[in-house]
Amino acid sequence: LTSSILLYRLYTTVVLIACIVTAGVFVTRAWDKFSMTPIVVNVETTNYPLYKLQFPAVTICPANTVKKTTGEELLSRYLNMSLDSELRKDLWNFMSALAKCQYPFYFRMQEHLQQIHSLLPQFADFNVSRFMLQVLPTCSELMDRCFWMGNEVNCCEIFNLQRTEAGFCYSFNSLTSEKTWNCEGTDEFFRPSKTYKESNESSKCEPRHNIASGTTTGLEVFLKPSKPEDSLQDGQRDKAGTRVYVHLPVQLPEAGTGVLMPEEQAKVFSVEVTPSVTESSLNVRALSVSERQCLFPDERRLSVFNTYTEKNCLLECRLSNIARFCGCLPYFFSALIELRIIKPPKGAPGFENITAIDCADCLPTCHDNRYDIHYSYKDDGNPYAKGSGGYLDVFYKDVSAIKYRQQLAFDVMDLVG
Repeated sequence: LTSSILLYRLYTTVVLIACIVTAGVFVTRAWDKFSMTPIVVNVETTNYPLYKLQFPAVTICPANTVKKTTGEELLSRYLNMSLDSELRKDLWNFMSALAKCQYPFYFRMQEHLQQIHSLLPQFADFNVSRFMLQVLPTCSELMDRCFWMGNEVNCCEIFNLQRTEAGFCYSFNSLTSEKTWNCEGTDEFFRPSKTYKESNESSKCEPRHNIASGTTTGLEVFLKPSKPEDSLQDGQRDKAGTRVYVHLPVQLPEAGTGVLMPEEQAKVFSVEVTPSVTESSLNVRALSVSERQCLFPDERRLSVFNTYTEKNCLLECRLSNIARFCGCLPYFFSALIELRIIKPPKGAPGFENITAIDCADCLPTCHDNRYDIHYSYKDDGNPYAKGSGGYLDVFYKDVSAIKYRQQLAFDVMDLVG
């Protein structure tokens, strides 16, 4: 009997140890997998309501950011010189250099500046920002008619002056325009302690929303034809037309992503917007920033912008480096070619000897809204489009959005279970 008990106890001990070892192996493997990929992203719903989302901001940048005739008059008066053919040529090069002062194409200014090297000292005290505002086509000169959700509205009441890395432009529904610069962005997943309803700035700081989908249900803009005498022709990036940027309301237009809308009559430039949203669970916040590789809205404050986004952070990083290299921060940015790119990860093959700025701290946001954009350009019978200089139609493609949830792959209870 005693030997039977001992054998039974030995058997149960061996089985128990085997179970513990097996469980340990599984837990170790699960933990290793968690350490490598601690976060998973799943589709929560494909019917997320549009009314909860902010309609995208739309920024319009005219091809002729410098009106040639106005610029010649202002510059000749500043120089106190009469306009002859030689001066016109020099002023064309000066205005062309300013018109091409756009990230990431600053190097294109060089050919024009070299032509007027001897003239440049006379502009030592010249206010470039003021000049660029004076020669920019006004809102009423650029836009003819605007419609929002099918209702005609005053273009100059819904579009505001917008600073971009492509120059001065006009933005709709933007919280980074000159009028809304002090607004702090928000979303449905993160609210600051003070809501917009508690502020007198509520109407100005609350982006527009839309619940409809399909053509003519969002923003429509009919542009006026440009004046040929105001064009710099080869002295500007685009000879005619308008650059269109679609972006988050809290974010500045991303330089280099604008799409050219040609200046043609009886045509429509359609922009179909498919929004998606990602919400991060609270348990994701328990991870370190290095583990989750994203930031929550209150974890990083920017110096220039009120709302943190990865794109705003990258822009501020470029500005900081321009200030460090040049010792100043003008409206238009430095022409250093080295600032055209962001530094790749250390040791990346093929980039060992590259000189670039380091913006590695600019991480994506954990709560994220995105707009997938599809552009098309085709004939249109709208009577307003027949005599216009361009017809822009921005709208949601579908009646709902996709919502993703970002959460831990599993937690401690899952490991124990």
